[in-house]
Amino acid sequence: MMICLPTLIFATICTIALTAIFAASQPTPNLKPLWGVNYGPRRNTPPTACPSLASIQADIALLSNLTARVKTFHLIDPDTAPGVTCRTAEAVLTAVAESGASGLRVWLGMALDGSEARFESELRELVRLARTGPAMFGAVEAVIVGSETLFRGELTVPRLTAYLARTHIGGPTYAEPLIDAVDVVMINLYPFWESFNVKDASAYQERIWREIGARSKGKTVVLGEIGWPTAGETMGAAVPSLGNLRFLLAEWRCKAAQKQIPYFWFEFTDESWKPNFHSVERHWGLFDERRITKVGQDPLRPC
Repeated sequence: MMICLPTLIFATICTIALTAIFAASQPTPNLKPLWGVNYGPRRNTPPTACPSLASIQADIALLSNLTARVKTFHLIDPDTAPGVTCRTAEAVLTAVAESGASGLRVWLGMALDGSEARFESELRELVRLARTGPAMFGAVEAVIVGSETLFRGELTVPRLTAYLARTHIGGPTYAEPLIDAVDVVMINLYPFWESFNVKDASAYQERIWREIGARSKGKTVVLGEIGWPTAGETMGAAVPSLGNLRFLLAEWRCKAAQKQIPYFWFEFTDESWKPNFHSVERHWGLFDERRITKVGQDPLRPC
């Protein structure tokens, strides 16, 4: 999650340019209500334990009814206790492979924090997963490197570009600027944090998508995170509420489908385990933590 000032709207400042390495020749056609959904499998699991495969399989069953693709945030969970290793990406790919949801594709996030150790750990895990072959890794449509690391000041553009080159295993070597180093430009965009009224959010998202597209040198621009919270403090004209989430969801998904704007909705469920440094952080889910829908069926009806 990030908070952006209204004037900071460019991909390498307020939001973040990422990379996506396509494992398929073309992205999966979208016939589900949402183009994509951000997914974190951690429920109220204590940091000394990992989410069970059974719980992830149940989530995948729900997600496969909503979308053709899910986006994760890390390969190995960075929020566990010392000595505990949760291989989140492997668990998600296993659940997808065993679910029979053959059309579901995964965009794997690699979580970076500025340290060489974290990058090397995530890269080793990526290579290990890639070597499992198509039975598991065949569901991977893209790999995302370093979400919001520029925004948080953890990495410089040259250093992130070097990481991107190393992540393209067997692929070309890329040079600066950063946009030249990626296959797909991804930006995280939150009208809520920029104090927009929800009625203006869809138009704003489309405008920024087009502005970034004009600078992307012909590369696809994906909105990596968009959404609206349902509880917590207001941000100017931005009011968190269930009604506003439903409004934006219904309006945006039809606009995006009509104008062919790729996006990942943030997020699948509420997450009460998150640090509550801002009161809305735990309340962005389409489902609550019991996996009961918050939005119902009306916002997801055919456009």
